[in-house]
Amino acid sequence: MVITDIQTERQTILLNKPFKTALRTVTHAQSVIVRLSVDNGLCGWGEAVPTMMITGESIESIEAAICQTINLPPTEVSHF
Repeated sequence: MVITDIQTERQTILLNKPFKTALRTVTHAQSVIVRLSVDNGLCGWGEAVPTMMITGESIESIEAAICQTINLPPTEVSHF
């Protein structure tokens, strides 16, 4: 199988009520949705959720990791 297309979308979802911890209050959740297509017509979906205070990941670092992993320049990843 050969990757023929990859698309990403940033998503922000408002929480029904704030999530409070000793470190912060969160009112929304962000994620990156990924759609990957291959040459035999199959496609797969995935999601990555950044948690800067825990993992050190941001939306931007997740998108960069996707591009680095599949060896594509960011300009060749489309957004839906």
